[in-house]
Amino acid sequence: MVFGLLSTFMMPSKFYNDAIIIVNDYYNEIGLFGGYPFTILFYHITLLKHLPYFLIALIQIPILFYLIYKIGIPDSLNQFTLKNIAIIYGLLFLGAFTSIPSKEFINFIVIGWVVLLFKNKNYPLLKTVIFAFGIFILTGIFFRPYYIIIPLLSSFMFVLTYYIKLQNKTIKILLYSFLMSVLLSLSHGLIKGEYISESTREAHNEERMGSSEAQTMILSPIESDTWYGESFAVFYGYVSINIPFNGFKYYTKPQVIAFILWQLSLFYILLIGLNKCVSNREEYKYEIWIFYFVFSYFVIQGLFEPDLGSAFRHKVGILPLIYFAFYHTQLARKDNVSA
Repeated sequence: MVFGLLSTFMMPSKFYNDAIIIVNDYYNEIGLFGGYPFTILFYHITLLKHLPYFLIALIQIPILFYLIYKIGIPDSLNQFTLKNIAIIYGLLFLGAFTSIPSKEFINFIVIGWVVLLFKNKNYPLLKTVIFAFGIFILTGIFFRPYYIIIPLLSSFMFVLTYYIKLQNKTIKILLYSFLMSVLLSLSHGLIKGEYISESTREAHNEERMGSSEAQTMILSPIESDTWYGESFAVFYGYVSINIPFNGFKYYTKPQVIAFILWQLSLFYILLIGLNKCVSNREEYKYEIWIFYFVFSYFVIQGLFEPDLGSAFRHKVGILPLIYFAFYHTQLARKDNVSA
């Protein structure tokens, strides 16, 4: 809370770019469909856009931390471990990113609702999954279109886990899911004439080349206007965002190095958790879906994210998934209903 309040006064001006757009709606974008239009509408209806940022922080941050409280506080959170350090780092920047009008505030609430469905286990597993898919699809229609892809990728992971015999199942689930995202992009190219990363990340980064906001942009070294170029661009995006060893080239930027270390820690811990759930998939039949959703989101980021700063902000928006995945063995309830 303190960090979030202080951030409303001390962050660089570009940190407030989204908030300024949301509050002022310079281009009359307000509406039901799309990230900015929906967010502008939300802050217009709630009247929050009329408040100074520090008051917005005092309203929004407690709501999100109450949601974390409802998900659960693990007994081990007070210990000095890599897992706890990674979560606390994420929570600090949650306070910063949601201390102002932001899409991440809405995103966090939506994702928290999904997590509570799987944590509470009030419904049979199939119904719980259907409810979650409905949330993702509705969120995709009204707010962030790429959320519609999450049910598809997570279902694919489920089939690989339960119905396909694979050696090294965990690694191959991630590999085949990545290949699935490449096929989605290539199919989009056949239908629309432009591949997904070509028309989103690559086009956006070309427009802002050389600007101060493009210092950590992700630009494939190979043109993405061919099927093999797009395939490499998706791979390059996935690695740059989720396993960003190539980001150490920004060694003069401590904030970027901090993100890289945080992201590498996330990926390592989540990979171990996924492997545990895959190996004990009947015991963790609810919890494994949280890992499907997290890694589906990681795959999607490989298609869309334009730079490391955006990748960090958007990962903070799905922190409820990451948080529950980290501590699923401590926070998971026994089944309340038969699945």
